[in-house]
Amino acid sequence: MEILEAVRAAIKELVLPELDGMKAQLTEVRARLEAQGEAIRTLNAHLLDQSRRIDVLGERVDALSDRIDVLRSDLSQRLDVTNQRLDRLYEVVVRRDEHDQLARRVAALEQDVGRIKERLGVP
Repeated sequence: MEILEAVRAAIKELVLPELDGMKAQLTEVRARLEAQGEAIRTLNAHLLDQSRRIDVLGERVDALSDRIDVLRSDLSQRLDVTNQRLDRLYEVVVRRDEHDQLARRVAALEQDVGRIKERLGVP
C-alpha cells in the first residue's frame, strides 16, 4: 500500500498543479470567449441598425427618384409648350418683318409713281 500511496502522492504533486493551471487557463479562455461573443452581438446589432438605416435611405432615394421622374415629365411638357410659343413668336416676328419689308416696298413704289406722275404732268 505504501507504493500506492506514493504513486498517489506523486500524481497529486505532478498532476494536480497542472490541472489547476489548466482550470485557470480554461476559465480565462471562457471569459475571453464570452467577451468576444458580446462584442460580436454588439457588432451584429450595430450592423442590423445600419442595415435598417440603409433600407430607409433606399426608400427615400426611390421616392426622390419618383419625384424627379414626375418633375422631369412636367418640365418636358412645359418645355414643349414654351417651344410652341417660341415657334408662334417666330412666325409673328417673320410676318412682321415681311410686313415691314412690304411697307417699305409700297412706300418706294408710291414714290416712284409720284415721280413718274410729275414727269408726265399728271395730278
